[in-house]
Formats: sequence, C-alpha cells, structure tokens
Amino acid sequence: MRKNFYIPFTHDLCVTAVLKCFRKKWLRRDVMNEVNKYAGITRAEFKSRSEGGNITVKLEIAEAIAFELENRMERLLSGDKDALELAAVTVEPRPEGASGKMRDIATLCVFHQLFNHVAYLGLYKLLRARILSQQYASIPKKGQTGLAKYNSRLLRRSRYGIRHVVKTDIKAAYASTKYSKVIDIVRSEMPRAKWLIALLEALARNSPTGSLIIGGYLDAWLFNLVMSYVMRYAYSITTARRGKITRSAAAVTSFMDDVAYFGSRKASVLSVINKVAKLLQSRYGLTLKLKESTPLLTAEEERRRRKLDSPAQRGCPAIDMGGYRVHRTYVTIRKMIFLRIRRNFLAAAREIREYGYLREFRARRLASYNGYFKHTDSRHIRKELNVAELVARSKAAISRADRRRNLKKGA
Repeated sequence: MRKNFYIPFTHDLCVTAVLKCFRKKWLRRDVMNEVNKYAGITRAEFKSRSEGGNITVKLEIAEAIAFELENRMERLLSGDKDALELAAVTVEPRPEGASGKMRDIATLCVFHQLFNHVAYLGLYKLLRARILSQQYASIPKKGQTGLAKYNSRLLRRSRYGIRHVVKTDIKAAYASTKYSKVIDIVRSEMPRAKWLIALLEALARNSPTGSLIIGGYLDAWLFNLVMSYVMRYAYSITTARRGKITRSAAAVTSFMDDVAYFGSRKASVLSVINKVAKLLQSRYGLTLKLKESTPLLTAEEERRRRKLDSPAQRGCPAIDMGGYRVHRTYVTIRKMIFLRIRRNFLAAAREIREYGYLREFRARRLASYNGYFKHTDSRHIRKELNVAELVARSKAAISRADRRRNLKKGA
C-alpha cells in the first residue's frame, strides 16, 4: 500500500515558508526590499516594532508575502510558465573554505528562496520517510560530528565484522543531477501533488543548466533524497552462503556525495560499488568515482602501534570523511583542517601576549574549532596549544562583544 505523502498547498504553508526562509535574514537588504514592496514596512519601522522580541510585525509580513506566493502559484497552475517571476540565477566561482577548491556557488533572488522553502514543506513527509539515518550532510542536528561518531561506533562493534572500507564520490554531483530525475521520483511517490510537481518544474526552468544548484536550500534536500534511494539499493544487495543471506556491505554512510561502504571482505564491497555505479549511471546519469580503499587494523594492532617510538610507525589506516579521521580505537582531525586550527590557536596566543585581548573574529573561530578537540582524541595537542584557556578567553571575548552590541542597540 502506497503511503500518503501528499501535503496540500495552503495559505498556512506559505506563511510557514516565509518565516522559515527569513529566519536570521530579516534585516538583509534584499529581504527588506521585498518586505517594503509587499508589506509596506520599512527597515526602520521593522526594527522599532520588533524590539523586545515582539513577533507581531514578522507575522504581518509573512501574511502579506504569503498572499503574493499564493497569487503566483495560482497563475503557475493556470498554465503561465513565467508566473513565479524569478530573477535569473547568478553563478560565480568561490573558493571552498577547507581546501581552497573553486566551486560554482549560485545566488538566488528572495522569491526563489521562498519557493524553495514552499517546495521543502511540500516534500517534508517524503523526505522524512525516505532519507536514511546514515545520511549526515545538510540535515539539522547531524553534520560532521554525528558522522564521525557513527563511523566510530560501526568500527567498534564486533558484530559487523568490518575489516575494509571503500570510499567513493560522485563526479560533479550537483551539476550532474538533473531536476527532471528528481521530479520523476516525486511524481512516482506523490502523483496527487500536482502543485508540487509544477513548482519543481518551474524551479528547474530557472536553473541555468536544469541541474541542482549549489547554494540552494531545497537542492541539498533533493540530492539527499536521490542518495537515499541509491543507499537503499546498496543495502538490498545480498549474498547467500550455506543457506544464510547476508548484506554484501555491512553498512553504508554518506556525507552528501561522499559515500563510505563498510564490509568484512573487500571483494564484496567492491561488488556492491560496481552495481551502485551502474545504477547511478543508468537511472540518474551520475558517474561514481572510487576515492580510496582502507584495510582496517584490529583494535589490538592499533593499540600496539600507538606505543611505538617512531611517529611514522604509529600511523594507522583511517576513514577520512567529513573533516575527521576515524580509526577503530580513536578519532583524529584531518591534516589540512588541523593545520588551519593550529595556526589560529597560535595566532590567538600571540594576540593575547602582544595586545592583552582577543579580537572578536579570532575568538569566534576558536570557539567553533573547539568542537574538533572535544570530539577527537587530541589530548597532547590540546595541552600543547593551551586549548582550554584560549577557548575560555574566546568565550569571554564573544560575550563582551555581544554585550557592547546590545548596548548600542538599546541606545
């Protein structure tokens, strides 16, 4: 029996989409331009009326813009393909923070962002039902730390018998994933949701290449949706031996287009990957790339190596994924990320020695980087960099900066 994932298009859905989209964006110039145009509220009026946490003005704006969203959707469903009135998507190459790799990041107009949230709410039941717990990128309350903890648990549990891990990624994942393929999935799962299919088709027409857009709120969810079907297929591949049926891959985890396949035999894992590669190419037009194969050591061998004198001999194979290197008995930080963290902690110590205080931007960096130390076995370097004291100083600096900012607002 097919589950009912259908969510009707309503005024309340549009109001919710506006509030979700504008959260933490209310005072942005492009947002306030649209607020002034459709709700008649200026930036100064918004600031004065929202003092003290008053949300009445936000609800008033959400109601006004929701009526405009409804008007455009009604015209779209009546056959006007340009009814959404979206500005062209602008794409420019920007360096990625961790590696410096250039990526084409898109800038979307405000109404494109709003309709992304409308579509997300329409897809909510399907996304909740289909996206797996082993998917960690662009999903609230998950992320890199959750992925590292889950991978660590997999390696520590003897019942999985994991001895090999093979990592893959998808070549130009977003640029190669066509909206039409995602719409086919939605159409098969939610045939009654005519409004949602029409909205997705309109968003696809506004994409420069008809593909998913890096920088779009909805696009990250759509790619995770596609990957959920791919991972389910990987889990469905089994082998039968002496009447016992077992999964060829004991586990599969993903961080967007990076996917790790765990198993007891390398041949079985590679067999699963070959079948997944064929499925990706035939059904979605995506190309799978093998990144690395890691034969894992036993817990006893890892502990023995860590006691050796030479740093070169102490190294152990690990799963390098999501910024962490996960071994069977411990977790460390990826080399490039660690070097960046170390530079910032050394710079912070130098600032305190020379000036007696931390600048706010440095303090916020240290506070965010502290998570890497909290969730890894980095005891010696924590002591060497004096992490505990520097993080405490950074939190105090952030608090002072926030208090000064609040006093200025009150004045």
